[in-house]
Amino acid sequence: MRPAAKFHLVLGNLLERKSRTFIAAGVIALAVAVVMFVASLALGFLAGVMQKAEEAFPPTLLTVKPNALNLSILTFNSNALGKKQADEIAAMDGVIYAAAQTPLKMPLHATGNIMGSEIATDAVVVGIGPEVLAKELSDPKVFSYDEATSFPVPCVLPRYFLDMYNLAYAESMGLPKINESFAIGKDFILHIGSSFLLGSPDSGKVQDIQIPCRIVGMTSNPSLFVGLLLPLGHALELNRLYGSGGEPQFNAIHVEVGDAREVAGVTAKIREMGFIVESHLESLEKVQMAAQAATLLTGLFAALIVAIAAAGIFNTFSLIMAQRRGEVGLLRAVGGTRREVTRLFVWEVAMLALLGGGAGAAVSAAVLTWADRRLLGILPKISFLPEHLFRVSPLLAIACILGAVALSVLATYPIIRRITATPPATLVSEA
Repeated sequence: MRPAAKFHLVLGNLLERKSRTFIAAGVIALAVAVVMFVASLALGFLAGVMQKAEEAFPPTLLTVKPNALNLSILTFNSNALGKKQADEIAAMDGVIYAAAQTPLKMPLHATGNIMGSEIATDAVVVGIGPEVLAKELSDPKVFSYDEATSFPVPCVLPRYFLDMYNLAYAESMGLPKINESFAIGKDFILHIGSSFLLGSPDSGKVQDIQIPCRIVGMTSNPSLFVGLLLPLGHALELNRLYGSGGEPQFNAIHVEVGDAREVAGVTAKIREMGFIVESHLESLEKVQMAAQAATLLTGLFAALIVAIAAAGIFNTFSLIMAQRRGEVGLLRAVGGTRREVTRLFVWEVAMLALLGGGAGAAVSAAVLTWADRRLLGILPKISFLPEHLFRVSPLLAIACILGAVALSVLATYPIIRRITATPPATLVSEA
């Protein structure tokens, strides 16, 4: 039988029995829609969480801190972390940089304006080596120390603080929520010499020195969720002028290792110096394990849906083929071979699956795309939220449709073969 005639005959059969075609196609469409949902969730949300985790917890970054000595309820540093130690770490094989971190050692608070609302809050300000933030800023040169400049002091804000403001502070105080693009480039005043918690000291070198500052970028590095970040040079100079003076002491050193395979060796050498070394690798492994477990669960759910769909397709076509035994017998009686009749019904199943799968993929793709935009629009702007909750692509839709065709053919082929093997006279007499 020519392909055109076969196509015409199959299409006529499908259109002649619209209700039966609709039921069978609906079962397939529902299965494809569910699989599309699970797959797009895995490719969107779960894959996005993994990507965010890898960005937030680079395995080649280490944080070096002084050893802690606990006395009753107090904690003291048992060893010093200064420029000499930073230079020794930077000189180790495999180390790209060793960037120091030091806090501003004086009372501080900050004031600014957000859409007409005056904001005043205590501030924790930390100086950091610019190398740590070079990959996160569009122009790393803006975050640098220049004692001769008249521009505001450049600052980098951890995204965690923006999330905390939007989710808690803005909600409770009735203030407008802001996004990252609004925050970058915003100016504020850093007040040295007083804070709301500690008040103003009765004595000291300075009372309410005002330092103009500007936010030049954001960071997602969890090791830097310690406060507002200034270039290390600014922090050292402010500590020299308004702090306790003396030799600069660091509360942390951020180290980048060139190769993840060298992390263990560098870590061992630093620990031999008597310092604590914190790695992102353990945190990254925990997130990866959780994401992999979630991916496995969604995969098992998808497999369960596919199995249920296969059973549904098998039962549906078993009923359909039982009702069409006479038709099979008639085709065999007028000269159709078993092979030709089997092919004809396989073609019909494939076309039915193609129609049902296409409808299910089209509807689910439209709904998931709308839901992705809608949900991302109403969810809080959290830095760890992936760019997509559901990632739908033409390749995914085509794979689901072809999978539906293959599954339908595999599920119904034994039924078709069993009926076409029955003698034509028996089939016609049963009709």
